[in-house]
Amino acid sequence: MRNLSKYFLLLAIFILCLFNTFASTSFADVVISDQVTTLGTPVRLVVLTKGKLFPQGGQLVDIYIDNEKLKQILTGGDGYGF
Repeated sequence: MRNLSKYFLLLAIFILCLFNTFASTSFADVVISDQVTTLGTPVRLVVLTKGKLFPQGGQLVDIYIDNEKLKQILTGGDGYGF
């Protein structure tokens, strides 16, 4: 019984280390969805930051237009920024 608890403890430590490795790794994708509009019509920009499986909130996102920084926004807990 003692050997079983040692193996269980080692397995638990291994799983925690593995989870910590993947949790600290950052994966990012840029997905652009566009719509057609007329010249001079105001548009609303929506940003969604995603992690490996779930939306990742609390990320700073820089918005550029024609290589000029327009604004920096912070995404909410759901990963969306406006």
